[in-house]
Amino acid sequence: MAASRRRRIRIGAASSRVDEDHIHLYPRVLSKEVLFLFIILTFEFMKTPEIPIGIPTNRNTAKDIGPLREALELNSSNGTLRSRYVPDAFFRSLRMQDIARFVRKGIFPLGILGDDMACEENLEIPGWSPKILEQAQRLLAAGRSESTAPEPYLFYPKNRVFQLNLGDPTFMTLFTRPDVRERMRFPYELLRAGKIATSYPNLARKALRYSNLLQPVGTENFDGQIESIVAIGDDPGVVGGLDVSRTGESIRKLGLSSYGSVMESRVGLWQSPRSPRFQSETINQVSDVIATLMERLKDFII
Repeated sequence: MAASRRRRIRIGAASSRVDEDHIHLYPRVLSKEVLFLFIILTFEFMKTPEIPIGIPTNRNTAKDIGPLREALELNSSNGTLRSRYVPDAFFRSLRMQDIARFVRKGIFPLGILGDDMACEENLEIPGWSPKILEQAQRLLAAGRSESTAPEPYLFYPKNRVFQLNLGDPTFMTLFTRPDVRERMRFPYELLRAGKIATSYPNLARKALRYSNLLQPVGTENFDGQIESIVAIGDDPGVVGGLDVSRTGESIRKLGLSSYGSVMESRVGLWQSPRSPRFQSETINQVSDVIATLMERLKDFII
């Protein structure tokens, strides 16, 4: 009996020692795992995020920026475009209107945009130039516009980094039906007679005010085919249209009469007016990406 009891005590003591060893072992193993995880997370946190840049997929614009894609040697990778010359950035191929919206919101720090779409998203500063004040004073003093062409929209492109000489510029053109033009020779007469059909309602209201003696302009928003809408005349409240035109061929083809353009638009690199949604350190990174793009695209910069 005594021997059996001594064996149980020895066995219990051994078990106790084993348990104590495991108790001391677990914290050492756990601490190594935690340390390893901490190192990994720290490394991931300290990694500099890549800068997203919007690049258009619009059919006409995409054709224009073909030389830009070649200069940057863009290659598709996992749904994005990458360039070995700009390793700290990747390119998202989207519609230009979506790029402009993302740049305005700060989702994209940079984007390739036309001036017209950038102005639609308020990336410019209207009324900044002294020329605009002179323009406004002249119109108000005259009480009417003596020009049969619309007044140009002058603005300061505060957030535009540079313009690119890629294809011919486009023009934001004001037009109407010939019978309306005969009765309304001056643009301000047209603008006061009804609404202007457009896919750029914000830009239209800003740009056409200067042709309407700084008075508000009514617009009707449509998703494309502005020339056809004006030519057919189904909406009696629509008296004219404002749309992008490169040569004016589509306007003439539908028998419409053009007053002229309110602005010229070229593609360029625009920067978000908002702080990046990433770490504050990326502000310097955005500047480095801009410098790299300027060097690589110097042959196209105006």
